Amino acid sequence: MRSKLRRITLLLFVFGVTASACGSSPANVAKQSTLDAISASVRQTSTAVAARNQNPNASIETAQADATNQAQLALGTQGAQEELSAEAQAATASAEAPIRA
Repeated sequence: MRSKLRRITLLLFVFGVTASACGSSPANVAKQSTLDAISASVRQTSTAVAARNQNPNASIETAQADATNQAQLALGTQGAQEELSAEAQAATASAEAPIRA
């Protein structure tokens, strides 16, 4: 009985060593090396550097610039509407003048 237990233990040990040795094939090592090299290159790109070194005030500055732009657009639209309104009022007055006279 003890002899069988030793043989089974030895067989399992040999099988385990063989399986672990076969687990890391050269193809897997090559794939991992390629992945590591590409990952290192990506971490050095300017986009990745910018993402790591974010300016905490950037969102505030962006919001201020957007608000300024929207305000300028609104002022331009209001000015155009006032001009059209003044022209429309002058045209209406010109058209009504003969009728009222």
